[in-house]
Amino acid sequence: MTEQHSPTRRFWLGGRRAAEQDRFFREALEPLGWEAGDEHDWDAGWITGMPDPAQFRRVSPTRRLNHFPGNAALTVKSRLHESLAALRERMVESHGADSEPASRLAFFPRAWVMPHDYHALQRAALANPDQRWILKPTNASKGKGVQVLPDAGDAPLAADWMVQEYLSNPHTIRGHKYVLRLYVLVSSLEPLRVYLYRQGFAKLASDPWDPDDVDNPYSQLTNPDINALNDHADVPVEFIDLDRYRAWLRDQGHDDDRLFARIHDLVALTAISAVDAMRQRTAKVGADPQGCYELLGLDCLVDDTLKPWILECNLSPSLGICAAPETGGRVEPDGSARDAAGAAPSPCGRASGG
Repeated sequence: MTEQHSPTRRFWLGGRRAAEQDRFFREALEPLGWEAGDEHDWDAGWITGMPDPAQFRRVSPTRRLNHFPGNAALTVKSRLHESLAALRERMVESHGADSEPASRLAFFPRAWVMPHDYHALQRAALANPDQRWILKPTNASKGKGVQVLPDAGDAPLAADWMVQEYLSNPHTIRGHKYVLRLYVLVSSLEPLRVYLYRQGFAKLASDPWDPDDVDNPYSQLTNPDINALNDHADVPVEFIDLDRYRAWLRDQGHDDDRLFARIHDLVALTAISAVDAMRQRTAKVGADPQGCYELLGLDCLVDDTLKPWILECNLSPSLGICAAPETGGRVEPDGSARDAAGAAPSPCGRASGG
């Protein structure tokens, strides 16, 4: 009797990637007998960035890619704002501005896309003379180009820039501004299925937050790539995992369950705001939605009332980690440790916990 062998299944790793982007994919598939393929020969694709649209026509329930067509409705900053604003407007029209459905969507700062919204921005600035603004490229990552604008009149007229209301009352950890990085998986569009991973982290600014020090990116911004350049900080890049963050909140007398219930609602509503655009684009390019999924890195600021605000959804988020002390990481000397939740940074100075 001839022995039957299953055909070799192949994975394709594409786009501009660091080794950390590939490691977990390889570790999951290679022990099961999968082998590396290429853009012409693959059964599972893990692509940093977006693949050629033609690749989406090859997906199926048994050949899967890690993106949905139309994900720009979430991952481009201006489009994310448009998606959320449109959903909120629908809730206002159907239920009223003061209704509970409309109030549930009050978790994103107002934004103006240049140059089309320049005059609307100036009108908003005249009506709110004490408001500060934050300038962002609409489709960039790692904090590139982000800066605080004390004067909305300084907004550029060039395309691909967006101005948001600056959230001037952040919650702080040891006096440092922070943003929560959350990992969100959209596994299905029809029906919509969204998962929030149980772990993530708070990423801290490396200098103490000072509302008047608007020109200091190490005080105002939490992006690791920016804070890594702060030569004066003991720990330029510091992460605190969500278990320790939640324990610290409880130690401070805060209701962490209430905060994370609001975060869960924010994540669900954010996905709902973009699902129609993603379904339409998926159909237009001829992709089988059962062959796609999307992993997003969602950044969320918490203000001093413990209200979460969505800032952005990141395409192909970095998956780099540093080892926690209990999982093999070396603890730094006591003089350099400064962790809100009682754990020292790991050897690379990037993480307080996993």
